Amino acid sequence: MAPFGILDFSEVTEVGSYTIQIGDTKTQPFLIDRFSELSTSSVWKSLNFIFCERCGCPVHGIHGTCHEDLIVEYKGSLVNFKWWLA
Repeated sequence: MAPFGILDFSEVTEVGSYTIQIGDTKTQPFLIDRFSELSTSSVWKSLNFIFCERCGCPVHGIHGTCHEDLIVEYKGSLVNFKWWLA
């Protein structure tokens, strides 16, 4: 099993783009920013992901209406299960 470690950046107070280098291996640049800006950005990205994954409703530029073919025949009638997914 590969060893893992935790890197603690809590002492870094200067906003900027940073990299980590160990020997010849170097990470891509990553941003250290103010917590309030990072948490706000994360919340909006998470909410947007949930919005884009909605089932049964079209999401412009992402996907059309899905699951419209979920039907069952019950007592001679066809029942669409789309209302269950809303």
